[in-house]
Amino acid sequence: MHSTDISFTHIRLSLKIYDYPRSYRCRVKISIVSLVETAHDAIPPLLSPGRSNRYRQCIAQTKAPHLSPIPSPPTSPKRKRAQCSINMLLLCDLDFDEFPKNETFSDEFFEISLPQFQVFAGCEFMGKSCDQLFTPIILDKGVCYTFNMLNREEIFQNDVMFYDNFHNNGLKSNWTRDNGYSDNAQKDTYPRRALFAGADNALSLAFFHYGPDTDYVCASNEVQGYRISLHTPDTIPLLKKQYFQVPFDQDVLAAVTPKMMKTSSGVKNFPVEDRDCYLSNEKPLEYFQIYTPENCKLECLTNYTLKRCKCVNFYMPRKNSTPICGNGKFRCMREAEMKLKSLQLKTFEQSNEDNQDYCDCKPLCTELSYDVELSQTEIKFQETLRAYRVKVNKQIAENMRWSTLTIFFKLEQFLTFQRNELYGPTDFLANFGGLLGLFTGFSLLSLMELIYFFTLRIFCNTRRYRVWSGPLEEAKPSDFQEGQRKVQ
Repeated sequence: MHSTDISFTHIRLSLKIYDYPRSYRCRVKISIVSLVETAHDAIPPLLSPGRSNRYRQCIAQTKAPHLSPIPSPPTSPKRKRAQCSINMLLLCDLDFDEFPKNETFSDEFFEISLPQFQVFAGCEFMGKSCDQLFTPIILDKGVCYTFNMLNREEIFQNDVMFYDNFHNNGLKSNWTRDNGYSDNAQKDTYPRRALFAGADNALSLAFFHYGPDTDYVCASNEVQGYRISLHTPDTIPLLKKQYFQVPFDQDVLAAVTPKMMKTSSGVKNFPVEDRDCYLSNEKPLEYFQIYTPENCKLECLTNYTLKRCKCVNFYMPRKNSTPICGNGKFRCMREAEMKLKSLQLKTFEQSNEDNQDYCDCKPLCTELSYDVELSQTEIKFQETLRAYRVKVNKQIAENMRWSTLTIFFKLEQFLTFQRNELYGPTDFLANFGGLLGLFTGFSLLSLMELIYFFTLRIFCNTRRYRVWSGPLEEAKPSDFQEGQRKVQ
């Protein structure tokens, strides 16, 4: 199987593309606040091509990988092709008993199985060519390409291992999730941002794929084409979890609308357990400098896999001493992932409020996501060539598969949401006093009377009459004169 991934952070959003060629319980109530944000001030864009000749050659000469023996000597081309087929089992999520069971893989795994490759026939962003704007990155589906993602030094900790020059664009970001772009950010800042909405200011991509290179065994249960993932620049996505599809021979149009959830300063002062969200610098991670729920869950899966299998999958963050799991650990890794889901499900089902989630990956207090409206139509490649009278080898024309993607912001502005406390101290007093006044005639004057009768009146009675309640009955002047006459 073969992966092609593109990250597109259109105004702070990322997009990943993958192809299959061969080869609250929230205690804080939420109120909607009509805050208008300008799209290019809230989010950025992504793009980058690659080449995969060695990869295709490896797959092309191993048509039945699960039946291929491991030849000798170890440096022979046949052995490399066979080893490539073994490595590809991890990418294809396959477990064939006919293969030798390698407990771990060396870093040669990346060189043999994850080379870069060319999939872009063209790229245009806001009317300009963008062929050099994509950065290769290794994700759960292999080599992908990202546009506008933060550089690896800004996302990962310093002791995390990387292979070669993947996920390294050499650019420093001028954006944070909480504050957006800095005040001195120019229009050509990084992450790149779309300055206008509409299809005429889109990121337009054209993909090509040679049909015979498609490995239908590796992707037998999936639509042949490309996976697109929209995500924030500070997040490492997993393509098996969230994506939309760009099939072969289809022209796909994607209109994007950002969704942002902010948190009021009052709610930020609440304990984490009450507001049920983390500030960006509140929960430190072992492998990541930036906390996001996706990064946290990936780290949790990594640590749990390492605990059970003594190694990690090829796409997981790792340190220098951590080995890469081989195909012999395939079942262990799958069982670890299922067991982790079971632990999280048990935690969710617990009624105990104090029971912590196993991974404890709460949402961010400043959330950013994207809604996408998709439409697509069929591409008739051969008819187009004939219309323009382009002469192409007949075999190539019949086997070439084309796809296009046009992605843009639907509107130049969007509404944000804000977490607010349902009843603050001021709200509570106002509502409490209002209800008392409505149903009992209570007022501030009544409150002063209560204070007088329960403090000053009791103090004076005790001092004057030696009884806190005062004299049982006040003496009248007529009663005093009458008492005098009786004495006489």
